[in-house]
Amino acid sequence: MTVSEITDMIEAKRKAYNNRLADLYKANEILAFNIGALVLTAVNLPTRFPKSPETAFTKRSGRRDWQAEKSDFREIAKQLNKRLKEKERNSNDG
Repeated sequence: MTVSEITDMIEAKRKAYNNRLADLYKANEILAFNIGALVLTAVNLPTRFPKSPETAFTKRSGRRDWQAEKSDFREIAKQLNKRLKEKERNSNDG
């Protein structure tokens, strides 16, 4: 192997490692977001909280799609924030 080939191999390995770290960081961000959404839902709407992951994600089957799951939780968070704002507005008005 030449020095140039070794350098290219090292650079490729470094790039793959950095991409893997970026994926892990993204997974941690999504996990934190999902936990927050679940806690918010469980506290504010315990009767609507899914009993299991299977019931929460009945629309999808097979391999998990983190983008779709994140979208689901964002929608839940939007609805909850809207209800909380309405509740605050009603309590301030009355």
